[in-house]
Order: sequence, then C-alpha cells, then structure tokens
Amino acid sequence: MANVGTTTREHRSLHRIAADYAIKSEITHTYLDEAMLLDINTDVYAGRVLLTGAVQNADTKRKAEEIARRVKDVREIINEIQVAPNGGLNASIRDVLIENELQIFLLMEKGVSSIDYRWRSVNAVVYFIGLAASREELDKVLGLARDLKTVKKVVSHIRIPGDMAPLTTGR
Repeated sequence: MANVGTTTREHRSLHRIAADYAIKSEITHTYLDEAMLLDINTDVYAGRVLLTGAVQNADTKRKAEEIARRVKDVREIINEIQVAPNGGLNASIRDVLIENELQIFLLMEKGVSSIDYRWRSVNAVVYFIGLAASREELDKVLGLARDLKTVKKVVSHIRIPGDMAPLTTGR
C-alpha cells in the first residue's frame, strides 16, 4: 500500500487516490458484512475495480460484482474472481510468495514506478491493474511477472496514458 510520501508521485491526483481508497473501503466493508472478505480481493486504480480471489460458485462471483457496481464513483469493474470447487479461504502460500517476490523485483527494477500498479496472485495467475508510463515500462513489469517460475499466467489490465483500452497479455 502506498503512503502519503509515495502517492504524490503517482499518475493519479490526490483527489483520485482518496476516491479510490473510499471505493475500496466501501466494497471491503460490504464484503465483510456478507462474509465474503476472506475469499475476494479488491484493488482500485483510477475508479477501475479489479476483483480477484477464488469462490465456490458462480452466484458468489456475480454477487461480488453486483456489490462493487453499486459503489459511487466506480468507473469499471474487472471481475477476475475464479470459481473453484474448494473456493478461496485465504491466499495460498505460493500466491503470497509470488506477490512478495513481485513487490521486491518491481521496487528494484530501474525505469519502473511500482506505486502505479496493483497486483494479485490467485492460483499462480497474476492479475495487474494500474497505469504504465510507457510501453517499455509495461513490458518490464509484465516480463518480471512472467519470469517467475511459479507463475502460470499473467493477466494485465494496465493502461498507458492516452490509451483507453487495457493492454492484456497471457504467459
């Protein structure tokens, strides 16, 4: 999570950052009330909401999206929640390790502003959302994720300034 010192270097205004935190907070509180919080992750960047995690059935996936869609200032919902027979019940150790490894590599990589990205790993699939400064930066970020041996697939919902369509890629 970015702190006040790093948020001023992001590609988002402080107003947008505050709005994104408000969106995430409202969704998270509702998921807590609905006993969905342990299975679903919410990441917000510029009003775009990325839902990830694993649930036991499609109805829960649909309900999670409906909850997020009702929140004020949400511009887009990206529902990447996986439906799996054993559901979620917290991230696996492998996914936590992938997320932590990515954090270290992105912080160390020259030419990458890691504070402009949010990422989650679910069943060794890495999902990204954020804003790349350039195509070169985006390629570096996705390449770092793809190079991790335990990652099965990389899914990008990252945008580049001036490009309204997300740039997606597989492994």
